[in-house]
Amino acid sequence: MNEAILDFKDWLGGIDLKNYDDVHSLYMSIQQIDAYGGFSTTVRDTKNGEQFCIKCDWCEQPLILQSEKARQYMLKHIEQNHCGDMDMNSWYAYHKAMEKED
Repeated sequence: MNEAILDFKDWLGGIDLKNYDDVHSLYMSIQQIDAYGGFSTTVRDTKNGEQFCIKCDWCEQPLILQSEKARQYMLKHIEQNHCGDMDMNSWYAYHKAMEKED
């Protein structure tokens, strides 16, 4: 495995999040600390607290978030940059409903 990335904005720049399903899957994986869609998030205890590892099926390098605060900040960043004025669940439901009308 390649060296992990520590800056989530750099890591996000390397993955394609144009598809709303992928945005939602990433968010849910981080929020639930589990596998979701093409993403998986795991947690491990370190001497400095919890550390989160996020992997993406189409990205060789994992992302390491060094704290719970960093994990919460990334969740907020995803919502602010992809969901407009909506929370993630409302935004995702909206896109799913729009898809059905086509």
